[in-house]
Amino acid sequence: KKKKLAKKKRSKSWDEEAAKQEQLKRKNQERRRGSLAVRKDVVNKTLLRSMKRLITQKFETESKINNLPADERKEQFLNLVDSFTHSYLPS
Repeated sequence: KKKKLAKKKRSKSWDEEAAKQEQLKRKNQERRRGSLAVRKDVVNKTLLRSMKRLITQKFETESKINNLPADERKEQFLNLVDSFTHSYLPS
């Protein structure tokens, strides 16, 4: 019985290892091809991150908020955001 169990354990772990290796191989091939994400949630998250980065960079450069002293930055933040959004979003 012990020999049979040992063989079963070995074959199961061998199959698991082979499956893992195959999965890694597939992932590496996809990376080399430069494949893009196809899952809807991943695509949406990537787009939102990109848009957030773009808008944040525009806000920081146009409002020059980083040039203000820390205490003044806190006071002016809402006014700067308000003027920034009014300049980019239609009324």
